[in-house]
Amino acid sequence: MKIFHYTEHKPFPAKTLGIEDASGLSIRFLITQGDGAPNFAMMHLELEPGGCTPNHQHGWEEEIFVKTGAGKIKSGDQTTAICPGDVIYIAPDEAHQFVNTGEENLELLCVIPNNPG
Repeated sequence: MKIFHYTEHKPFPAKTLGIEDASGLSIRFLITQGDGAPNFAMMHLELEPGGCTPNHQHGWEEEIFVKTGAGKIKSGDQTTAICPGDVIYIAPDEAHQFVNTGEENLELLCVIPNNPG
């Protein structure tokens, strides 16, 4: 078992990770294979007011929990408001983008498979 506070992990600005089309996004890698987790990784995403992730898709599913803030998720022609407590499932190959529409940081917990295809 491993227990820690998420702030013990350094946030990385998205651009330093090669994510060029993001604005105001930082990522903390909370649980990875290096922690002994063979199947899933957990990340903490933080979007500044007005910030966004790139509109992107990938071949693996993604599960999201909205921790704080207000925003919207865009998927295809659909745009849905999101708020704290919302849980989001994103299917493999589904295009999506998160946008912070609020006045405080939008914080998301994200779970994806380790070594996704």
